[in-house]
Amino acid sequence: MAAPDANFWAVFESAPDAYLLLATDAPRFTMVAANEARLRATMTRREDVVGRPLFEVFPDNPTDPGATGVRNLRASLDEVLRTGKPHRMALQKYDIRTPSGDFEERYWDPLNSPVFDSDGTLIYIIHRVEDVTEEVRKTAALADERRARERYRLLIDMIPQNVWTTDPDGRHTYFSRRWYEFSGATLEESRGEGWTKWIHPEDRERTFARWRHSLETGEPYEIEYRFRGADGEYHWFLGKAMPLRNEAGQIVEWFGTATDISERKKLEQERERLLASRAALIRGFSHDVRNPLTVASMSAQLLELAELSEEDHASVERIRRSIRTSLRLIDDLLEVARAEAGQLDIECIPTDVGRAAHELADDFKAPAAAVGIELVAVAPEGLQADTDSMRMRQILTNLLSNAVKYAPRSKVTVDAELRGDRIAVTVTDTGPGIPADKREAIFEEYTRLDPEAQQGAGIGLAISRRIARLLGGDLTVESEAGRGATFTLWLPPAGSN
Repeated sequence: MAAPDANFWAVFESAPDAYLLLATDAPRFTMVAANEARLRATMTRREDVVGRPLFEVFPDNPTDPGATGVRNLRASLDEVLRTGKPHRMALQKYDIRTPSGDFEERYWDPLNSPVFDSDGTLIYIIHRVEDVTEEVRKTAALADERRARERYRLLIDMIPQNVWTTDPDGRHTYFSRRWYEFSGATLEESRGEGWTKWIHPEDRERTFARWRHSLETGEPYEIEYRFRGADGEYHWFLGKAMPLRNEAGQIVEWFGTATDISERKKLEQERERLLASRAALIRGFSHDVRNPLTVASMSAQLLELAELSEEDHASVERIRRSIRTSLRLIDDLLEVARAEAGQLDIECIPTDVGRAAHELADDFKAPAAAVGIELVAVAPEGLQADTDSMRMRQILTNLLSNAVKYAPRSKVTVDAELRGDRIAVTVTDTGPGIPADKREAIFEEYTRLDPEAQQGAGIGLAISRRIARLLGGDLTVESEAGRGATFTLWLPPAGSN
């Protein structure tokens, strides 16, 4: 067998691709030579390769039950021996054993070519491979990524909201399928700022202003607006968006949703209509009832001028007291109706809640002492809330009045402090407390802890909570039966709006 000449070896050793020179002694395919590129690619030494059978040095990965590298390479080499022609193999997964004995995943692009002597006899096979592991991994990663966009879009198209994205400048780059179904718009019509043509004319200016604010500040975007549907009708939507930032904190994209809230809006409008009708009905009722009560009160006053016995005077006083109670009830009913309909006059200004607490405690000390209540105010003066002073005092008056009525022979404390982002004004008593199943019920209209009690109509706390919420706060209670109760009026601090 003739040996290759010096020129062959020079090319063989300097080639950038990995080469093995194999003998034709199938099935051993003894490795005659390996160039430096091959040794580097397979982490082997020349003395461990030359003169040894190919598949003894480069076996299949025993931990990979699906490995086919040895079988495929042997079949390709046999094909070269049979035909005397080069044979290019398909991309191969053929793991390489590392010096530690483990196997490392590798992908190769192999070509097996015959080498003939001057007589035309096939004397060697050149096995050339290119390591394409990184390219395969990148391709697989891109394929996985494409499958994950596809899955993302499929999920997005399944949810009921319209989903959209924009670039950092607010130009829309993507709408989910729901948008096109709802609006009848095309992709080209919706891109950039094209989608704005579907906004109700009355909502455009405030929509643009709110969106510009979010783009300039990076604050989350939220707004209610109307869009024209493919049916030609306008529908209410709740729009929300959040910015996606890179590692440097820069906004690279905005992700948003638009949720159809038309049914909710219809219910809200119907509720507002019903509440307005109820308020009007109660106003008419109160007017009709107040007139005869006023006449009855005047008649009772005239009776007091007459010469009556002590018993008759007591009867007249009971009549007048009942009339006053009825008029107060009418006023309370009007207050409830106005609060429900959002017709209460509210004017919020910085208000010293501590000072108001001390003043109200002073007003109630006499009636409190009459029923054995120790009333103290420990609220610090100077604590400012952004609230309507008259309405705040109305709520606290109701709470103190209830304490006097329902917690006799106890201690009542009025306090105030800043808790988080809210001011908490508390009225705490050491009275009988409120059962757990009644804590929320007491804020409902016409509800009393003791249905047989004669005092109170059961609407004071309902009015108080509604007013508290109109003030931007709330009214809550914590209590255990037999351990007293703490009512908390939550108010926004001054300067928070």
